[in-house]
Amino acid sequence: MAIQPTPLQSCLVVGLDSDGFRAVSRELSNLNLRFQSAESAEVALDDGSFSPDLLIVNLQLPGASGLELIASLRDRGTLPQTVLLAESPTSA
Repeated sequence: MAIQPTPLQSCLVVGLDSDGFRAVSRELSNLNLRFQSAESAEVALDDGSFSPDLLIVNLQLPGASGLELIASLRDRGTLPQTVLLAESPTSA
């Protein structure tokens, strides 16, 4: 049985500067997504009622990291499709 992807309705962008946020918004504008942005993981987690379908997050954030944000969202039962950005090449 194939799993059908959930239609995207909302997007949370964390850690991008305003120019980066505008660029992401332009690229995804055809999808009619509700956007929310935050400068840090802590700010993103403050609004517990927002449950994004798509998360675009920098790996390195002030305070908690992008990975810690993903783990916190998962602990809340939110499992968004995720794009993790890094400022420089990384290794796993």
